Formats: sequence, structure tokens, C-alpha cells
Amino acid sequence: MIVSEMLNTSALAVGFVPGSIDGSEGAINFIGLLYILTHLLYFTFYVSRDHRVRWTATSVCLATLVAWHFFA
Repeated sequence: MIVSEMLNTSALAVGFVPGSIDGSEGAINFIGLLYILTHLLYFTFYVSRDHRVRWTATSVCLATLVAWHFFA
């Protein structure tokens, strides 16, 4: 519940663009993506004390940023 609220709030507040110039609906800009991933990492580091979970979350966020860079 908290995670979904956090993601919805951050996506709507910063990263969610209802309609962009090229006509694609629901595009998330790079700043919004960074905002969402930063909050996801903060939440993961706050909740989990296991270093494997923290490294997995960090790896997923970095892989998302690399994929965004090459495919967006």
C-alpha cells in the first residue's frame, strides 16, 4: 500500500506526462524516472537490512537507467 502510493504520487507529481509532443501517451521523463528510482532505493535501504536485497535493488535501478539511456 505504501509503495503503490509512493510510486503513484511521485509518478503523477514529477514524472508522468499525460501527453507528449510526439503523441505518445503516458511517457515518463528522465527526471521523473530518477525521482521514482531514488525513492525506491531509499525505501529498500530503509526497510531491508540484508545487503543482498540492497545490492539487487541498486542493480535493478542502474540497469533501468542504462536501458533508458540506450532505448529511449
